[in-house]
Formats: sequence, structure tokens, C-alpha cells
Amino acid sequence: MIKSIKDNITYLAENVGVLRAIERFLSSRWFLGLLAVFIFVVQAMGWDLVGFAVLALIFVYICLFCKGTNGTVPILCMATFCVSIQNSPAKNASGFHLLGKCDYFVGEASKFYGSPAFIFTAAIFGSMVATALLFRLLTFGDFKRAFSPRGLLIGISMVAVSFLLSGIDAGGDEKANLIFGAVQAATFFFVYLFLSTTLDYDTFSFDYIANVMLTIMFYIMALLAYIYATRFGGFLILSSKWKVYILSGWGMSLDFGSYLAMTIPAWFYKMLRSDKMKLFWLSIALVATAAIYFTLARGSMIVAGVEILVGLIIAFRERKTRRKVFYVLLAAVSIIAVLLFVLWKTDTFQYFFDYFIEKESTGEAGGDVSSGRWTIWGRYWGYFLENPVFGGGFTVDLRESVAQFGNPNNGIFSAYSYLAHNLLFQILGSCGIVGVIAMAIHLLGVLRVMLSKADISRAFIVLSICGFLAMSLLDTIFFKAQFTFLYLAMLVAIEADVRRKVEKLRAAERNTRTTLEKVNGVEKPRVVFAFVEAGMGHIMPERSLADAFEEKYGDRCTVIRSRFFSETNEQSLLTLEESFVREVKKYNRNWVYGYLNMYMMDILGATFLSKIIMDAYVPGAREQALLHMKALDPDMVVSTHWSTNYYAEQIQNNKPLTVTYIPDVQTIPLFNYRSDMTLMNSKRGYERTLKKYKRRYNTDNLRMVPFAIRKEAFDIPMDKKINRRQLGLDEDKMTIVMFEGGYGLGRMGKIATLLAKKDLPLNVVIICGKNEKLYKKLSNLQTGENCNLIVEGFCDKTLEYLAAADVFLGKSGASSVAEAAFFGLASIITKYATSMERDNAEYYIKDVKNAVKIFSPKRVVEQLEEWLNAPEKLKTLQDNALAYRKYYGSEASADVLWEMLCKKYPQLLAAPLDTQAPTKLEGRKDKKRKRS
Repeated sequence: MIKSIKDNITYLAENVGVLRAIERFLSSRWFLGLLAVFIFVVQAMGWDLVGFAVLALIFVYICLFCKGTNGTVPILCMATFCVSIQNSPAKNASGFHLLGKCDYFVGEASKFYGSPAFIFTAAIFGSMVATALLFRLLTFGDFKRAFSPRGLLIGISMVAVSFLLSGIDAGGDEKANLIFGAVQAATFFFVYLFLSTTLDYDTFSFDYIANVMLTIMFYIMALLAYIYATRFGGFLILSSKWKVYILSGWGMSLDFGSYLAMTIPAWFYKMLRSDKMKLFWLSIALVATAAIYFTLARGSMIVAGVEILVGLIIAFRERKTRRKVFYVLLAAVSIIAVLLFVLWKTDTFQYFFDYFIEKESTGEAGGDVSSGRWTIWGRYWGYFLENPVFGGGFTVDLRESVAQFGNPNNGIFSAYSYLAHNLLFQILGSCGIVGVIAMAIHLLGVLRVMLSKADISRAFIVLSICGFLAMSLLDTIFFKAQFTFLYLAMLVAIEADVRRKVEKLRAAERNTRTTLEKVNGVEKPRVVFAFVEAGMGHIMPERSLADAFEEKYGDRCTVIRSRFFSETNEQSLLTLEESFVREVKKYNRNWVYGYLNMYMMDILGATFLSKIIMDAYVPGAREQALLHMKALDPDMVVSTHWSTNYYAEQIQNNKPLTVTYIPDVQTIPLFNYRSDMTLMNSKRGYERTLKKYKRRYNTDNLRMVPFAIRKEAFDIPMDKKINRRQLGLDEDKMTIVMFEGGYGLGRMGKIATLLAKKDLPLNVVIICGKNEKLYKKLSNLQTGENCNLIVEGFCDKTLEYLAAADVFLGKSGASSVAEAAFFGLASIITKYATSMERDNAEYYIKDVKNAVKIFSPKRVVEQLEEWLNAPEKLKTLQDNALAYRKYYGSEASADVLWEMLCKKYPQLLAAPLDTQAPTKLEGRKDKKRKRS
């Protein structure tokens, strides 16, 4: 029967044009805007019942006639806003508000919520909402979502139970305490259950929840402006007397500030998603932050400041808007400076300082920043000591006040003002150890779901949740319905995002091949060599490994050379690879930055860093990378950069073998992410890695192999004069080759200028790589008759130049110093940008003994002049380099790869050869396998 009802509702929602149009409207921005305008009118006019009735009817309609219940989220989050100041239940007939005396609040309006008319109306519409909610749960509720092992229901259920049991053995007014605890438990549990099981996870996206949050932000700013326009009567803005007037029926000034701070992060989500309106959203964030000042909510201002700082860091990542963002911030800082100057000149600066930093100058509310909170927290600590298991209950402080002062305000609404104004002390004093354990389990679950399948687009909602929890340490907002509803909606939005990503990956995995590919009837494993641009030191060894493996085992395998991040032309993957390039350039421009990054890697570790960089740094990159890796359908992935190994290891079904070759002498934390085999090319690095990372490596998953130099290096003759003649260089002159990586960032310009002035009898070959500015500058450099200067840009004859040279000058990149040693060159290390390159330099200085370290350009020129005059010193270094030549080549690495494949697929050893089968693919060109 339930299935039949569900099918009928779905049929009507999908096929009746009017119902489809209404549902589209209820899921649109127009509905959010009109909802905010309607509630604002209800607030201003005091039409509380009208507001509740209309929102209840819309809620019921969505539950009964809509395919998705996404439209209920803004109703839940904004329904309490319908409580107007005229009918606020938080004041009594004597004209006193809980915060203090309010001279203009007189009459019997506060009795409205206790009147028969309200109770009767609320009972009717409340029962309608409850019935519709229950109906929706039973007919459309996908309870597998809520009860999934990674879901939040367990933690939320435990918190709800702890609320119900709060103060169970404390005595006192058990009725009021039970009502308060039951309301909190029901709000927390049933709203989460409803949202998590009935929302349309396909459309309940971050974009939707961001729109809801921005609607709330605009509504509160409009309401704040309305309050100032209608109530401000010449008070000093920072006066506690004026603060009492900044309230509405649903909340007071702290609630205004807290809600603004909670919703501010939505602006930088919009900024990330927008191409043309980034500055608009930045301006909105600054205006909203300024609005918090006018709420006098000091804690909210601190939270908002942190949120703005994080958002600006995100904004400055994009070069296109960096300058414009700077101008907006400059304007904002200028305005603040002018305001502070005016405060100073009008003798109100000290008052400003006293209010926000030291104390409230009126001496009211405790006379310090805590406004008496330390005293309250001390009382709740005492309640915990008296009842450590279940606490004293939520109304414990109200009971104590009534017992001590005879306070007549002993009711459900009065209890809110007697809460601890701190979530930790509230749970301790009201719910005891049971509540603390329940809340800890809930928050651990929240942390887990926030980090699961995380990317940068989730940062705004995570920041909002963190801001909400931080403000809960200074106020009672965790127990107020409007905040709780938005908090739960944000958690469900993250769960929906995780579920969508998991389902997408599972769908891709279902299409993954589970047996070896057959080519011309022969089973052949697919071996992917993944090329990544992050300096040429990763690309050249990858090419060498691919060439050697293909030449030796290409007849038994399908070899795929994949430009992993660029061949699909997916923007997120292109952006991620561009970020690698930017980081390499930053390292080379600023060695302090490079060293700090390496130290941070050691502190944070491979797993955490890899997850942050590869999953969260670029929105959408993780999903596209995993889909592309699955589309390549590999049986083995060979990587010389940690990024592709990370994605290969993430494949769950039919995971490929993963091999990581480390081009540098030593490993770094990012290379320590798990893989089936890691290859190292130096004895120093191999022994140090086994000793330092005992839990990660052993002799089964770490092998030492020769350096993977390109195959064509072996075909170049070793006679330097022949090589110089072929390159058009003077055969009899000492030849120097200078390059500093593929991006040409270092000291080459200064050294070349000094050599040109010195006019030594040298062939000086300068390879500028992709540094066009340096290339143009050095191309115009004038030399004397003795110095023969050759300037190249991005050059494909680097190996030929090295084979013709006597000395290499440059930074200690992995391939640079290794290729120089292969051709018997002495090396002058002119720079190392990171501790990794420092280790490379030390290896060739101390172990190979063909290099010296000289960072001063002037001293480099002096060293070259010394070698010209004493060539025997140079020859000693060159002979040391030639003695190391036997430790080069990729054949041994190819053998390790083949050994691993045969161990997993024993049938390869007996398979017949098929020399006619294709063995080399540039990416995946065939459409059938282009599944991504």
C-alpha cells in the first residue's frame, strides 16, 4: 500500500504540469526570496499566526505533492522568524524583557502565545505538519541513508537520549526539565531523520544550501536595518541600554550576530563558483561582517573575522581576481581607518576600546567581556560535580534562581536565559558524563563526514559548522531551533555530497574490467606510465622507464603513455597540474618557502597531506582523476610523481599494481604514500628510507635500481671533441653547460653576466628552459673574443650539450646532476631550493664526489678560472663521475615491473608472443574505453 501511494505521488509530481511548475518554483531562488519578504512583513506587522499558518500549509503541500522535500529546508530554518516582537513569549505583562527593562514593551502582548486562540490554531497546524512529516517518512523515507554505518544517526540518537535523561536523578521541577529536554531531543533527532531520509540527494547540493544561507543573511541584515530605522533614538551605539533594543521576537542581538557569522562563508562558495561576480560576493561578505558590528556581538565578530580571512586566502589563489580583490580590501581598510579616526576625534575611541576589549563601561552585565559567563560556567561545573552521571538537567540553574530569589519566570521560555552560554559546560552540568560521551561521539561523526571525500567546494559549509560550534562556546545557540535546523541541514548537505561521490565511483567501478585484456587472442596486462609535469625531473625518468619496459616486454603487454592530467582536457585536472608547476616555481624563487614546505610535510605526514592536496585543493579534481584512472583500465600504474600513484591506490575494485619511482636521492613524505613497490636509485637513500620509515618499507616493497636515464643517452658518443664539432662549438675550449630545471629559475643570469665580462676562453651554453624573459635577456648579452656564448630556450639537445661539456652549472635537480655525472662532468651546484635538492647535492658531493657547492656567482667564476689554470683538479672530479656511469639504465627497473606482473598473473609466463599486437598508446583514444 505504501509503495502504491509513493508511486501515485511520484506519477502526479512528474506528469501533472501545474504540480511540476509548483515544485520547480519551490526549489528556486524566487521562492527563497519571496519567503524572506513574506516573513519580514509578518515580523513587522506582528502577524505571527498568519506566518505560521502559511508556512505550515507550504510544508504540508511539499510533503504530500512534491517528489523532493528540499523546499522544506528554508521553511524549517526560517519558521521561527515569524515570532514578532509584539508577541514575543520572552517578556511578561510588566514590560520587562529577560535582558533588561524595555520601556516601549508594555501591555499584555506577551500573553499571546498562551492564549486559547493561539493554542487552538497551533494545535491544528502543528498536527497537520506532524502528520505530513510522518507520512513522508513512511512513504518516501530512504532509511538506508540514515542507518548507514558512516551516517550521523548513531551520534545524534545518543545526544537525543542524553537530552531526555538529563537531570533524571537530580530532583526538582522534573516536569519543566522533561519538557525542555524532550523538545531538544525531538528537534535534534526527528528533524535530522526527516532531512536525511526524504531530501532529494541528487539536487540538494551545496549550491542550494548556500542560497538558503544567503537568504537568511540578507533577511537578518534587512531586519537589522529596520530595527535601527524604527527604534534607534540617539543612544550611544555601544551602550548596553541600546543593545536591549536590538532584538526581535525570535532572538536578540547575539542571535543576529551569530546567524550572520554562521551564514557568511556562503559568499566565498559563490565566489568560487562565479566567473563574473566574484567581487560582488566579496563585497557582500564585507558588508555582512560590518553588520555584525551593529549587533554588538563580540564573539560573532571574531568568528566572522576568521571566516573572512579563510575566504580571502581562497580568493587570492586566483590570479585573475587578485588585484581587484586587493583594491576592494584597500577600500574596506580605508573606511575602517576613517571610522576609527572619527571615533578618536569625537572622544569615543576609549569607549569603543572598553566595550570590545576590556569591559562594558556602563558596568552592567558583570562589567567584563564575559558578561558574567565565568560565574555561570562555575555554577554549571558545580552542578556537574553534584550529579556527574546524568547532570542536573536543563532547568537546574532556573530552579536554583527560583529557590534563591523567588523568580516567578519559571517556564519553558525562561529556561533559555538560564542556560550556561557554553556548549561544553551546558552538557557537563545538564547531562553529565552520559551527555559528554554522546556529544563526543556525535562530533567525531561530524568530523568524519566533513573529511570524507572532501574537496574545496565543501570548505564553506565546514567553515560554517566550525563557526557555529565555536559560537556555541559563548552562547546558547546550539539549543535554539533556528540554528539547530540550519546546522542539521548543512550536515545532511555534506552527507548528500559524499553519497553522490560514492555512487558515482561505484558506477564507474562496476564497469571496470576484472580479467586481463585480450589482444589478438593473447592476454596482455595494461601498463600505464603516467606523465606529470611538475618539473622535468619527473617526466624524463618516466620516459626512460616506459622506453625500457616497452622494448623488453612490449610484446607481452599493452604499454600506455598517459599525459594523465592534460589528455582529457578536464579543467579541474589541468588546474591541479598547473598548481604543481606553480609550487615548483615558488620553491626555486624562494628557498625559505621550499624548506618550510618540506618541514610541514614531515610534520603532517603522507596520508593527511595527500588527501588534502589531491582530494580538496582543486574542486572536482578527485572525481575526474578517479574516473580517468578507471577509464585507462590499468593492471599496473608506474609513477614518478606521487599524485598519479595516489589516484591509482584509490581504486577499490580490481586495484592495479602501483609502482613509484623516486627520481631524487632521498624520499619525501608525499612519496611515502602507500604503493605496491617503490624504486630508489641511490644506496644512501635506500638505506636511510629503510631505517627511517620502518613501518612503511621493507625489502619486499622497496628496491634499489640504477638511475632511470633516457635511453638515447647511451647512443651519444663520449668523445667530447666530436660532440662539440657536431654542435658547432670550439673543440679546444673548456665547455660549460648551465641550466636550472625546466623553468630556468636561479642564478644563471648573474653568472652569465660575470662570465661575459670576464671573457674567459670558454664555450658557455645556457639553457633557459621555459623562462622566456631570461632567454631574451641573455640573448642580447655581449661577450668578448674569447668567450663563446650560446643561449637556448626550451631545448631538445640537452643531452648532446652535456656530452660535449666539461662542467655543469645549476641547481641540484634530480635529473640535472644525474645526467651530468653520466657524461663525466664536474658539477658546480649553484642552488638548492628544498631539503630534497640539498640531499641530491650532498650525494654527488660526498658519495659520487664529482660536485662542489658554490652559491656565490662571483665565486663560481673564480672556480672556473681556477680549473682553467689547473685542469688536473677538474679531471679528478670528471673521473669520479665516469666511475659512477655503471649505475645508470632502466632495464633493471623494467625487470622489477615484469616480475610483479608475473607474480599476479602467472599465465603471462606461458603466454605465446604476439609481435603484431599494438604495444604503445598515447592515452586512451578508442571511444569504447573512454568511460570518463
